[in-house]
Amino acid sequence: MFQQDQVLRTLSAPCIGERLDRVLADDRWRYRTQIVHGVCEEFGFFDARGEPQVSNCAQALSKLEARRKIVLPKPCPSSIS
Repeated sequence: MFQQDQVLRTLSAPCIGERLDRVLADDRWRYRTQIVHGVCEEFGFFDARGEPQVSNCAQALSKLEARRKIVLPKPCPSSIS
């Protein structure tokens, strides 16, 4: 089980860059939520129940984007009315 800081540390490791770039470039992932699930699957970010650690991974990817290490698609506008 990975904590958020461990997810970020893993994704920030220099040896991970190419692997992460491949996931981000995959045409199957058009939206941020799909990318997060793809990254969880690729790197094995699952909790004790076997569920993907979506929140921790999304936070880590957002931090990497803020540091200009990766580029994510723009978020979809919410449909709150």
